[in-house]
Amino acid sequence: MIALLLSAGTAPAVGAGMVQGDDAMRPALTRQADIYRRLTRLVSAGAAEFGREACDQMTEMPVRPTTGHMVGHALREVDSAIRAVLE
Repeated sequence: MIALLLSAGTAPAVGAGMVQGDDAMRPALTRQADIYRRLTRLVSAGAAEFGREACDQMTEMPVRPTTGHMVGHALREVDSAIRAVLE
């Protein structure tokens, strides 16, 4: 389901536009922002917030012991919202 949001030719090629230093995360952040906008527009604001929270937790340092569990829960919520829209 999430692959639907990643498709449509908007994802940059691996390594494309990669830069060094402070801007090294820019392609990932741009992609995350694009997915957030798509989730908000096509599914719901709640699904978009769960997706954003999952991304935030994955980049948080130090990594918390519950990160994997919480990210999995957030992504299940996103998947469920997408499936509800497609029914």
